[in-house]
Amino acid sequence: MNNVKILIGDTVKKELRSKTLLWLFILNILIIVFVSGGINYVTDIVAEFGVPMDLKNKSIHIINFFVSFWSGIMAIIFGGNCVRSDEDEGVIGQILSLPISRKEYLIGRALGALIISLGFYLVLNTCSLLFVMISGDDFPFLSSFPLGFAANFASIFALVSLSMLVSLFSGKLLGFITTIIIYSFLTMAESIFYQQPISEFLKDLGLFKFLSLLMYTIFPHISSLGNIASKYAVGSNYEGFNYLFEFIHYGISLSVLLFILQYFFNKKEI
Repeated sequence: MNNVKILIGDTVKKELRSKTLLWLFILNILIIVFVSGGINYVTDIVAEFGVPMDLKNKSIHIINFFVSFWSGIMAIIFGGNCVRSDEDEGVIGQILSLPISRKEYLIGRALGALIISLGFYLVLNTCSLLFVMISGDDFPFLSSFPLGFAANFASIFALVSLSMLVSLFSGKLLGFITTIIIYSFLTMAESIFYQQPISEFLKDLGLFKFLSLLMYTIFPHISSLGNIASKYAVGSNYEGFNYLFEFIHYGISLSVLLFILQYFFNKKEI
């Protein structure tokens, strides 16, 4: 357990020194400032011309979309970087030569990437609270926010695990692009099968729908979890979500993903 804690701390410290994290944080702060102040400014200008436009308290929904989007991007970056950077720098062999098992190494790196991604998410939400309140809007964070945070936790952990798996077979840039493509395909698959009865899954089954169904079955429903996180973070409901089915599917699909990750990492020559 001490080995895992050391690796978690090392992962967090390594990513905190990353210029990528700094620049993405600055970019998101600029977006939050622009949206929180810009929407009300545009509303006031349009109102002077007598055009009805009720955008009051709408900025938080746009901000929340960007926060959720960039949290996912950061999870992909950190998940792909936490193992690949060790391999590129030639230190992974030195780490594993210590009394650290490969399983402990993966757990420590994965949890470190998860913590830094969730930290990024929470810091941006805190900044959103401040800027939206300054702009005069209400910040509708209700008691449902913890549920949104839990959904975001599940979504980010699945993304970290997926990007770690992809990084075992490719460099940083190619791994990032590959994970983005897989994530995009998963999003499309979830939009096709979400709220459909299982009896409809196999109807009109062409090649594209078959591949979509395969992705929808094998991988955690990352996009749906991200949507839940966004909705509940601002007190909205996510209609038609089957919590029992999604909970069971997430547990099984994530377990399979983690098993595959550990299997290929154990087979990897260091």
